[in-house]
Amino acid sequence: MRQSWTDDRLDDLNGKVDAFRLETRTEFSVVRSEMKEGFERVDGEIKELRGEVKGVAKELRGEMAGVEARLRTQANQHRADASEQFVELRRDIRQINASIQQINSDMTTFQTTIIRLVGALATSLLITLLGLLISHF
Repeated sequence: MRQSWTDDRLDDLNGKVDAFRLETRTEFSVVRSEMKEGFERVDGEIKELRGEVKGVAKELRGEMAGVEARLRTQANQHRADASEQFVELRRDIRQINASIQQINSDMTTFQTTIIRLVGALATSLLITLLGLLISHF
């Protein structure tokens, strides 16, 4: 059997719907407050993290600048050392070249002396042979 909707029943339903609506509004209000507090907390933490990141970034930039300065100093020192070593190397090569030229000159003189000695010996031998030939005939 089906009951009909009477004014009392409709009023009762209307009261329950109003109570449910009030309860829902209250709950949503609480949820909104909790969410707002949560978002504010998260926003604060994000701001704090940003500050920390900025501080770390500043420290890192400082460290990098120090490393760069040390590397530049070392590179300049290595460049100066290499330049000095090249100057010494060029000087040593010039000395070696001068020594080689002196050795070449000495060898040419020695060769000339040997050629003269051989020529003199050959001439002496030829004269001796001619003297022997003439004395035998």
